[in-house]
Amino acid sequence: MSGTPAINMINTGARKLFMGNANNNSRVPLKIAGTQGLKITTPVYGSSGSYAGLRIQGAMDWSGLQGGLNLTQGTIELHNTTNSLTDANNVLLPPTRLTMGTDATAVLVYNGANLYANKQTIGALDGSSDAYIISRSNLTNGASTLAVGVDNQDGTFDGTIGSGPTADAVDKGRVNLEKVGTGTQTITGSIKNGTTTIGGTPFYSSVTINNGKLVLTGANEYQGLQPSTAERWSLMARWPAPCL
Repeated sequence: MSGTPAINMINTGARKLFMGNANNNSRVPLKIAGTQGLKITTPVYGSSGSYAGLRIQGAMDWSGLQGGLNLTQGTIELHNTTNSLTDANNVLLPPTRLTMGTDATAVLVYNGANLYANKQTIGALDGSSDAYIISRSNLTNGASTLAVGVDNQDGTFDGTIGSGPTADAVDKGRVNLEKVGTGTQTITGSIKNGTTTIGGTPFYSSVTINNGKLVLTGANEYQGLQPSTAERWSLMARWPAPCL
């Protein structure tokens, strides 16, 4: 309905859970519906020991949600509980525009039981310099991955990917970024390498362009560009130092 305000979820206390259903689970999925998007405000990120905020740890039904997802401040934890490399993929976040850090520090953090990572696909990504997309550095089963742009829209992100707002080493794991859709995604912030180590070997963050355009203008350090369809992608970048 035109003019209807966004759905607001305000959490000022301890961590709250969105528990949908894993694949082949009898639990009924939690359905989030609305025409003007979902606005989430949680306690400002503090310690990696306990993420006070919102944990999403099962498949969600986002089919009824129109409009974007706005994490104004605080934490959304993407927690893979499936003990699978794929079952938690693309079900924890909606395939819509994600906006972060409009009020204060906002953190999207990948976590998982038994060190399982997950991959989520969203629409265009917007964020202030107070926005962080991070992974636990000990997630060694799979790679924490964010695919951006499935809605074919443009976005601008001024935050940090691959490192959190504090010095906690556990919150500096790799986050792989994938560009999908036909829009232009601009990263004016930084993409960090992360500190994920598997069997003594470091595994760094990577950038993959499947479609559209990715514009990098920040101080970036990551494993390297990995275009999958050369005739369909374009990259513009200005680095103060060579990528690692």
